[in-house]
Amino acid sequence: PTQNDFEAQIARTILQIRIMECKGVLIITQKYCEPYDYYYSVLKKALDDEGIPSLKIELDGSLDQNLHESELGAFTSMLEASSFITMFSA
Repeated sequence: PTQNDFEAQIARTILQIRIMECKGVLIITQKYCEPYDYYYSVLKKALDDEGIPSLKIELDGSLDQNLHESELGAFTSMLEASSFITMFSA
């Protein structure tokens, strides 16, 4: 990503999330990748402002497949619970 087009890029991303009716966003980046770390901070704020849940996973080259399993499980559970609450809150 480039710093001079964040607003337009994020607006397009938010629009696509809304069109696709996503329950949440999983963001996967390479650890210590500064451009994407900066972009994530801007994107995360926009997602929070829009009420869209997100989870960031940083890959560090580890071959441990279970490294992020608990984070993903908790995020999935949260999305499922919020969907249940939304569907039956009327």
